[in-house]
Amino acid sequence: MAHIVLDLRWVRSQTLDGIARVSLSYTAELLRTPKHEYTLLFENKSHQAFCLHWIKAYNPTPLCSSFRTVICGYDARSFKNRFLLRRQLQTLQPDLYFSFYYIFHRMPGVNLAMVHDLTPLRYPEYFKQASLLFRTLLCSRKGLKWLLKQADFLITVSHHTHKDIVALLPHYDSKVFVNPLAAAPNTPVALKDCARLQHITSPFILQVGRADPHKNQRGLLSAYGLLDNTLRKQYALVFAGPTDERYTPQLRAQAKTQQISERIHFTDALSNTELNALYQAATLMVMPSYYEGFGLPVLEAMRNGTPSLLAKRSSLPEVGGEAAYYTDPEDPRAMAEAITHLLRSPEERARLSAAGRQRSAHFSWSLTRTRFLDVLEQILH
Repeated sequence: MAHIVLDLRWVRSQTLDGIARVSLSYTAELLRTPKHEYTLLFENKSHQAFCLHWIKAYNPTPLCSSFRTVICGYDARSFKNRFLLRRQLQTLQPDLYFSFYYIFHRMPGVNLAMVHDLTPLRYPEYFKQASLLFRTLLCSRKGLKWLLKQADFLITVSHHTHKDIVALLPHYDSKVFVNPLAAAPNTPVALKDCARLQHITSPFILQVGRADPHKNQRGLLSAYGLLDNTLRKQYALVFAGPTDERYTPQLRAQAKTQQISERIHFTDALSNTELNALYQAATLMVMPSYYEGFGLPVLEAMRNGTPSLLAKRSSLPEVGGEAAYYTDPEDPRAMAEAITHLLRSPEERARLSAAGRQRSAHFSWSLTRTRFLDVLEQILH
């Protein structure tokens, strides 16, 4: 039995982003497997309370692994990690330190870091407003190479991202493991039962994700503006995810210029229940991203039986397989034609819905857990 430290400080707020949801889902699965003992790192008491509540509510199965908690008092990006966390880990003496994001300062013992994607390196122009440290480390090949080498081993979420990492660090090939993600369990829920979403009525087209430029929401807006008027009157367009003061105003301005503002909805951050309600009510989910490290909304949509139109880019075909319809994210007219085809083809949507449910069944958190435990065996032995 090994002692594993799980750094949950990448759950940076109760408005969960992708990294936070992955961190908590991983931890919830591991704590329900009596295989190892764990230490969970938190930033402060309120952070600890939120995370533990989420983990315990994850499913009705009781926690069965031995674990302790440590409140660090500083966040995962703080320079204090270099000294204070190092000292704490020397006291804890774990067999493995696992960070759900990059490791900025090498820690004692064996270090494992999770790499979700290499978006900043592929699209540095989208991160001009990020901090100098972020741009130096994540947007340049030299900086990212140094950052990746802070970990002894890396685990990533798709073969596409694995390929990107190995292209950057060829000699790291044997030290990079692939472990695909899974969708959270879904439960039937109606939009009318979600107070914040009652203004949204079916039918509608759904896009899920932050307002980051590489998500290509501007391209989707352009495509939506090219739809036949009768389709736009029938189907609204819902952007589900946190708004961003850097990008959301640009999207609103574009919608106004295209004279489609009245058919566009921005939800801001959502709970899992609210997100499931949108998936279940949507006629079509569109993910037109230029780049994704994995594409969790694809599996979430498929698990809920929502037909999906995806960009034929990066990891999305790897996740969607033959259970999704694909388009060119750089061609709004082609995207509009694909959307039109699916909205006017109930038989094709029914086929994609059934195929999506089958496809999503091949991705489960229990399988992700099993593969991760196998990775631990390889690393520790």
